[in-house]
Amino acid sequence: MTKTIKLFLFLAFATLSLVGCKKDEKEDPPKPSGNIEVEVINQVDGAPAQSGVMYTHPLGTQYSFNLLKYLLTNWELVNDKGETYRPGNYELIDALNPATCKMNFDSIPAGNYTKIRFFLGMDSLSNYTLANYGDLDASNGMVWTWSTGYIFLKLEGEFINMDGEETPLIYHFGTMRAQVRYELPLNNLKIDGNTRKLRMYFNLNEIFRNPDSINLNEYSNQQSFAAKDIPWLASLSANLLDAFTIEIAE
Repeated sequence: MTKTIKLFLFLAFATLSLVGCKKDEKEDPPKPSGNIEVEVINQVDGAPAQSGVMYTHPLGTQYSFNLLKYLLTNWELVNDKGETYRPGNYELIDALNPATCKMNFDSIPAGNYTKIRFFLGMDSLSNYTLANYGDLDASNGMVWTWSTGYIFLKLEGEFINMDGEETPLIYHFGTMRAQVRYELPLNNLKIDGNTRKLRMYFNLNEIFRNPDSINLNEYSNQQSFAAKDIPWLASLSANLLDAFTIEIAE
């Protein structure tokens, strides 16, 4: 009987000790969130994209631009666990306004991020409801004047045609068939209470080149709604997939 009591008391004491230890144990504090700064650098085959400068089109045509704007939207970051963080930004990039070529993603949960995703163009809900605020404000000139919806990419300038004449170049690229989705690698970008910097490059010449060659003498004034625009929309959408690359700056 005495041995039984002693055993009971020992087990009770051991259990209380374990409970006490568990109460003393502290959970690891959550890792602090961080920030990502993205700088978009607009280029033409490595040369800075500048207004009024003559560039060589992949087919040899000389062209210049005086307006280059595009919408990058619905950003997502994917970590190495497959979890997705959605900043949800809608960003208007104006190649001639450096202030618009920088964006910030704040309060990103700690982790190692492997991918960044975004769209060139709008999601269908936002495209047709016309949010009209911030970068989506109609005053930015990215809304169709004769139809509901946003222009996803606007390029205006001129080129030298086959007769050696300066000819207007107008590309207003949009409608939901034109939306382009991107997924670029981040190579385990670590976020842990820090600020990381990314450089994302947009190469204007890529929209003319691969997989479809777009001849400016055939497609020089495109507005996305006419039947004649359909082949151009398909080619430009396919070519735009190669237009963006990204690298970790810091």
